[in-house]
Amino acid sequence: MQVTEKDNNIVITIPRNKKPTPSSTGKTFIVASSHGFVPTSLQIDGAPVSAMVNLTVKNPNYVKP
Repeated sequence: MQVTEKDNNIVITIPRNKKPTPSSTGKTFIVASSHGFVPTSLQIDGAPVSAMVNLTVKNPNYVKP
């Protein structure tokens, strides 16, 4: 995962899963994940920035148990 700042915007680049994988509950499919907080090289006012990213889509076939 790469985190940068451009034109006063934070830009996060993260690799997409080749195939979305089911979440632990099955409610969604994970498209991309940082798998928790990750330290980045970006600093804001001298402080290091950590980021956590989870990109998901709803599982259209999910049925509540």
